[in-house]
Amino acid sequence: MNGTPPEPEGLVLLGRVTGVHGLRGDLRVRPESSDGSALLELGRLELRLPGSDTTTRYRVTRAVPRRGVVHVHLKGIDRVEAAESLVGGELLALARELPALEEDEYYWHELDGMNVVDVQRGDIGKIIDLLPTAAHDVYVVKGALGEILIPAVEVFVLEIDRQQRMMRVDLPDGLIDHDVL
Repeated sequence: MNGTPPEPEGLVLLGRVTGVHGLRGDLRVRPESSDGSALLELGRLELRLPGSDTTTRYRVTRAVPRRGVVHVHLKGIDRVEAAESLVGGELLALARELPALEEDEYYWHELDGMNVVDVQRGDIGKIIDLLPTAAHDVYVVKGALGEILIPAVEVFVLEIDRQQRMMRVDLPDGLIDHDVL
């Protein structure tokens, strides 16, 4: 979930191919989100090979979560040799085809670059990264106060406004280094 620039033509990065699984061409994919739910639900994905600007559209015939990764089988990739040539590639989807989320859920591309405003300190920077942890995600915000790690929990994150591209937070003193204030 690095703070990478937006994908062309409304494409959203969902995961990276890190290896193969089995002999029938399954790809081992590290999701860009903490749960990989979009990889499990979409019937079609775009694949971009390393160093390429173009994508190839594939039908997903199977997607199974396994210990932090998702095993994805793409139609036409039926042998381990074919799958091995895709390692290092990226799986993407058109933003308009992503599954709908609950009201308080967001895709990374919606948060990336969002302005963060603290109720006490005002503008503290922009979201540049998202760190998934076992307990909850953590937003990485960079701005005039340096780099701030904000747990993605309701007690700190008061509001996310997609239209204004703004997150309103209420941070305790311990999350911000007082030397930069």
